[in-house]
Amino acid sequence: MKLSKEEFVADLYAFMQRVGQPITKTPFLGYQELDVHRLFHLVQKHGGADEVTRKQEWKLVYQE
Repeated sequence: MKLSKEEFVADLYAFMQRVGQPITKTPFLGYQELDVHRLFHLVQKHGGADEVTRKQEWKLVYQE
């Protein structure tokens, strides 16, 4: 089941709160608000965070 952007962000913030790492500010990257929902789906499209790291594809993901 694919969550809406609002549901995804709410779940992410709740999860981070539960694990003791609350997100207290809107995430930014390069002076732009980071769309964590979009980033999640892009990383999944590339095989997940471990795969993106292994292949050193973070710049490619960022450019999408």
